Amino acid sequence: MPSVDLVSEIARGGQRTALLFPDGRTLSYAELDSLTLRFATRLGQGEKELVAISAETSEHVVVAYLGALRAGHAVAMLPPCDEKLWDDFLAV
Repeated sequence: MPSVDLVSEIARGGQRTALLFPDGRTLSYAELDSLTLRFATRLGQGEKELVAISAETSEHVVVAYLGALRAGHAVAMLPPCDEKLWDDFLAV
């Protein structure tokens, strides 16, 4: 599904459950829409960039991924690892 269609689908979801977490918490489509819009706004919609996301699986990863797409950026999902390893990797 193209990212534009995905964002439109999220916006139409209303109070229906969008995400259900193992601990029982939920996030509605309206909440997901609000959070992804806020993240997209912070990223900005100027020159398109590659946004790298490296984090443990959580609602924050979903929001960051969808927010970056919403802002029109490309997304690279990277496995989480020790901060020192990333510093060494990025320094190469």
